[in-house]
Amino acid sequence: TKFEEGQVVRGVIGLDGGSTSSKAVLVDHETGDVLYKAYTLSKGNPIRDTKDILTEIKGYVESFGATLECTGFGATGYAANVLEESVKADVNIVETVAHMMSAVRYVPHADVVCDIGGQDIKVLFLAENKEGTRDVRDFRLSNQCSAGNGMLLQAMADQFGVHLHDYADTAFGADLSPKFSYGCAVFLDADRVNFQKEGFTAQEMLSGLAKVLPKNVWQYVVQVPRLAEFGRVFVLQGGTQRNLAAVKAQVDYIEERVPNAEVVVHPHTGEAGAIGAAMETRRVVRRKGSSTFIGLEQAINLGYTTRNDESTVCHFCPNECSRTFIDTKTPDGRTSRYISGFSCEKGTVESKDALKVLAKERNEIRRQYPNLVDEESRLAFKKFYEPVPLPKSGASKKDVRVRRKMFFRVARRMVNRGFTRSYADLSNIKIGMPRVMNLYSCAPFFRHYFDSVGLPKENLVWSPPTTEEMWVEGGRYGSIDPCYPSKVIQAHMHELLFHAHTDEKRKRGPLDYIYYPCITHIPSFLNNVMDTAACPIVAGSPLVTKASFTKEVNFFEREGIDYVDDAVSFTEPNLLKKRMFATWGARLGITEDESDWAVEQGFVALRRFDEIQEERGKAIIEQMEREDRVAILVIGRPYHNDPGLNHGIPDEFQVLGYPVLSIRSIPKDPVWLKRRMRGLADPLDLNDVWPENFSANSVQKVWAARFAAFHPNIAVLDLSSFKCGHDAPTYGLIDRIVKTAKAPYSALHDLDANKPGGSIQIRVKTYSYKLKMVEEQLKDESHLRTELARRVAEKRLELLRRMEHQSAQAMPAR
Repeated sequence: TKFEEGQVVRGVIGLDGGSTSSKAVLVDHETGDVLYKAYTLSKGNPIRDTKDILTEIKGYVESFGATLECTGFGATGYAANVLEESVKADVNIVETVAHMMSAVRYVPHADVVCDIGGQDIKVLFLAENKEGTRDVRDFRLSNQCSAGNGMLLQAMADQFGVHLHDYADTAFGADLSPKFSYGCAVFLDADRVNFQKEGFTAQEMLSGLAKVLPKNVWQYVVQVPRLAEFGRVFVLQGGTQRNLAAVKAQVDYIEERVPNAEVVVHPHTGEAGAIGAAMETRRVVRRKGSSTFIGLEQAINLGYTTRNDESTVCHFCPNECSRTFIDTKTPDGRTSRYISGFSCEKGTVESKDALKVLAKERNEIRRQYPNLVDEESRLAFKKFYEPVPLPKSGASKKDVRVRRKMFFRVARRMVNRGFTRSYADLSNIKIGMPRVMNLYSCAPFFRHYFDSVGLPKENLVWSPPTTEEMWVEGGRYGSIDPCYPSKVIQAHMHELLFHAHTDEKRKRGPLDYIYYPCITHIPSFLNNVMDTAACPIVAGSPLVTKASFTKEVNFFEREGIDYVDDAVSFTEPNLLKKRMFATWGARLGITEDESDWAVEQGFVALRRFDEIQEERGKAIIEQMEREDRVAILVIGRPYHNDPGLNHGIPDEFQVLGYPVLSIRSIPKDPVWLKRRMRGLADPLDLNDVWPENFSANSVQKVWAARFAAFHPNIAVLDLSSFKCGHDAPTYGLIDRIVKTAKAPYSALHDLDANKPGGSIQIRVKTYSYKLKMVEEQLKDESHLRTELARRVAEKRLELLRRMEHQSAQAMPAR
C-alpha cells in the first residue's frame, strides 16, 4: 500500500518469528486490511530479527513522508515468548490459532487449513462454534519427520539446477512423471537416483516430486484416507503454496477424493501466521481499548545481551538443559530477562531460592484452581473413612437360614444369632497392591476392607504412580496388549517385587501377598444400563501379568510371596462377600462374619469417596456459574487419573487458571442435574443416546460429554489411550454430542508411553485460546443480561411513575 505525505498510518503489527526466518505484516487498525508485508532471514536471535523487521516497516511508511502510529503488536511462533516479555507484546498466540484466524479472515467458511512451510506441515480441522465463527477442532503436525515440505522441493530443484521461482514452469513442461515413494526423504532421494538412471528428465522428475507433497500431507501426516469427513472447503497456505506445481498437485489430490471440493489458496500464503497474530492483536486492543506494547521506537532501540555458556546450564534435574539468557534494556531503563532452551518449568528460574518461589506460586495456583483429577488419584488410595468397628463376639446379628425342600423348593427364615470373631492379629501381615487400572475407582473398597478386618493401614502397600523411570525399569516382561495402561502393569508389579518387598528399612516390605483381583464388573451411577462390565483386557490383566512373572522364573515363589488374583464383581454384593471370604478367610485367619462386615464397610467407603468428590465438584461448578468462568471436565477411564498415563495434561490447564473436574466429581443428585440438563426425564439414563451401554467406563464417558453439552461453563478434555478398543465406539458418539451442542472440546486419543511434550504444549495453548474466547462470551452475555435487567427495571419504574401521575391527574379536586 502507498501512503500520502503527512498521513498518520494507524496500524497493528503481527510477527511470525520462526527459527529460519521471520515474517511481519502491518494491518489497518480499523479495517484489518494488510498494508505492508516484511520478511527477513533469521540471524539467530529473535530480538535482533524483530528490531530489523520493525525498522523495515517503519522505514517503508516514512519513505512516503507518512507517520506510523503502531496501535498494537502481537507475535506467534518461535519468537513469541521472548517478545511477550521483552517488548510487552499484546498477544502471544499459538501458531495453530494464528493460522486459523488468518484463513477464516479470507475464507470464513473454511473447514480445513493446510499450511506447508519450509520445514513443517500443519493441517487444521475447523468447526463452527456457538457464535457462528470457526474454531480449531483438531490438528496434525509433522512433528517426527519434515520430509516432503518446501525445503525438500527446493533442495531437489537445486540438484537439477532449477531456480525455485522456475519450479512450476519447469514441472508443467513435463508430459509424464515418475511415481515417487512418500514419507521419507531418504527413499525419495533413492527414487530420484533410480529414475535418473531410467532416463527421466528434470521436468518429469520435478513434476513427480510435486505430486509427492499431497501424499505426505494426507497419508503421512494426517493419516486419514477419507478427506471428505473433514468438510469440503480447503485453504492452502504457507510459503510452499507459492509454488504453483505444488498447488496443482494438492488441488488434484483433494478434488479426486472430496466431491464438490472448494480449494482456496490464501492471498498471502507466506505471511499467514503473521496475519493471524495481527488479527488477534487488533481484536484484543480494540476490546481493551489500550495496548501493552512498549512502542515502536522503544522496540527498535531496545538494548539486549545474550549468554549461553556453562553458567546458564540448568542443574535442577538430570536433563541439564543448555539454556540461553536474553537480557533486554529499554531506553527508559527497564530491564528484564528471558530464559529459553529449557524443557520444564524448573528451567525458568536461576537459583534454588527462585525455584522455591516458583513452587510456592504453583501451590497457590493449585489452591485457587483445584485439579480434582489429581485429588481423586491420591484420595483413592488413602484412608479417608473410619470404618465402624467390628461387633464384639456374640453380638446379635441378623441372618437368613436356608433349607431345601421337596420339588426343588427353598425355605428362607430370618434368625438372630451371635456374631463370630477371630480376633486375628494381622500386625505382621503385609499386602501389596498395584496402583493400576480400575483400582483407581475401586481402591477405597479394598483399602477399607483390609482396615476393617484389622490390617494396619501401613501394611497395605501400594505401588507408586506411574513414572517414566518405573516403566523403563520394569516394563520388560513381555507385551500383553497394544494398550499402554495394560502394559505398564508389569512395571508396577516389578516395583512391588523388587523395591517394596526388598525395602531395606522394612517400611514397605517384606510382602506376604500381592493382591491384584480380576475385577469383572465395577460400580456405576447410571440407570437402566445393559451391564457394568469392565474392559476384558483390564479384567484379565491379573492373569496375564501372573503369566509374565512366572513363564521362565516364578518370581513370586522365589520371593516367598503368595500372588492372589481371584475374580470379584461389584454388581453382586452377596457374591462379592462370598468371594472375599473365600480369598482372605483362611489367609488372614478371619471369620466369615468379619469378612462380610468388612465388605459392607468397603461399600460405605466407596459411597463416601463419591460424596467427597461430588461435593468438591459441585462447589467448583457453581462457582464457575457465578463468575462466568470455565472449568475443564476430563473424560477418561479411571486409570487416566494416573499422572504417568495422562502425561500431566490436566496439570497444564490448571496452571493456566482452569479448575479441572473428573467424571466422579459431577454431582449425581437428580434434582441438581435436572436444573442443568433440562428436558430429560431421567438425567442418569443414557439409553436414548447409546442403548448398547454395557461397558461401565465407556458409558460414563459418554454421559459426562452429554452433561457438558448442556452446561455452558464446562469444556471437555477427552483422554484415551492408543488402540483402546472399548473407547473406540464412543469417539463418534461423543463427537456428535459436542458438535450438536457446539461445546468446547479437545481430544487426545493416542496417549502412549511416549510423552510428546511439544505437541502437548501446542494442543494445550490451542485449546486454552478457545476457552478464553468462551469465557469472554460468557462475560459479555452476563453483562448483556445485567444491562437488560437494569433497563427493564428503569422502564418499569418509569411506567409506575407515569401511572401514578396519570392517576393523580384523574382524581377530582377537593
